[in-house]
Amino acid sequence: MNSVFFAQASRFIILVLFQVLIFNHINFLGYINPYIYILLIAFFPVRNNRIVIIFISFFLGLSIDLFLDTGGVHAAACVFIAYIRPILLKSSFGMIYEHQTIRFNTVDFGAKLTYISLLTIVHHFVLFSLEII
Repeated sequence: MNSVFFAQASRFIILVLFQVLIFNHINFLGYINPYIYILLIAFFPVRNNRIVIIFISFFLGLSIDLFLDTGGVHAAACVFIAYIRPILLKSSFGMIYEHQTIRFNTVDFGAKLTYISLLTIVHHFVLFSLEII
């Protein structure tokens, strides 16, 4: 349990630091920033409790919001994708998710690409919808 906690905590810290220090200063075509911090939510272990990932997602989004002064939109988007993550996993991986045997390094590339694309589209839709309001 300690090694899993340490691995997830180190991923959390590394992704937040990379997002804040490096990727927020990259602007494709003048205004597009890559958001790599959602990879923590995407590749979080499936067998863990759903409440745990929702809390981790909230603190992940909140830490990004604190650095970017965005007023909670990243936290809301992260919590939303953590909440609908089981639906996206089921639609992308099918029966593998039903039996809780998903290992992200062993699934085929197409299913993984579908899952990450759906997760990113939903995250960006919620994020930018809340930024407009």
